[in-house]
Amino acid sequence: MFSLAVHVTAQTSLSSDNPYSYTKTGDTLVNADTVMLQLVRYDNGLASIQPIVTKVSGTVAGYALLQATNDGSTWTNVNTDTMKLADQPVNCSKLWKDVSSYRDIRVLFITTGTSVCVPSIAYTRRQQFIIYNY
Repeated sequence: MFSLAVHVTAQTSLSSDNPYSYTKTGDTLVNADTVMLQLVRYDNGLASIQPIVTKVSGTVAGYALLQATNDGSTWTNVNTDTMKLADQPVNCSKLWKDVSSYRDIRVLFITTGTSVCVPSIAYTRRQQFIIYNY
């Protein structure tokens, strides 16, 4: 049985065409700005997560950073593998895998340029199998 609760500190939309693949979009980033997209889960069901930034206008700069917690309050950088934001139509050069050992995950999008852009995350759930013993 799989359950996923989504907690977001920014206004978001959630969509899915596949029962194991989702996209979540946050508020628009304007100039030097920060948006956090957070996933709260209880069954270690995430397989991968990918940050995406879509340019609307201006010169995009900054980065996306993956953080995680198991206690809900102490956030740590999962690794130093940040996604640098380049001035291009879409930034999606990172795919973070093996994030299943954390209870909660968030992606911080931090822009430093003079731009307008929209952050989002694409994530994939693990398929959950039930094994019956007869």
